Amino acid sequence: MTINILALDIGGAFIKTAFLRSAGEPQMRPERQPKRQIVPFELWKEPQKLAAVLRRLAPQTKRSAVTITMTGELCDCFTDRRRGVKHIVDSAVKVFGKSVKVFGRKGALLSPP
Repeated sequence: MTINILALDIGGAFIKTAFLRSAGEPQMRPERQPKRQIVPFELWKEPQKLAAVLRRLAPQTKRSAVTITMTGELCDCFTDRRRGVKHIVDSAVKVFGKSVKVFGRKGALLSPP
């Protein structure tokens, strides 16, 4: 069974997306979903809108997995890195559920707490 993977890079000014097939082959994606996108979103100005932006990027198929990486946790709107990570992960879980995976600092895919 092929599972499409939505990869999200959540930064302070942009969210970048890419679709991959579980075997790692690019260009496999649900219909009507672009292969790659760069979505302008100034997280540092409106962190409370992150979940709404992620919802618009949600895959159009049920056989999709979501992985995230981030640099947006360093934005000035967060008092420290830990709170930034928590906000981004909580927003992703709100939209995609607990099956979302986070690319950790040591290179492993982690499940949200």
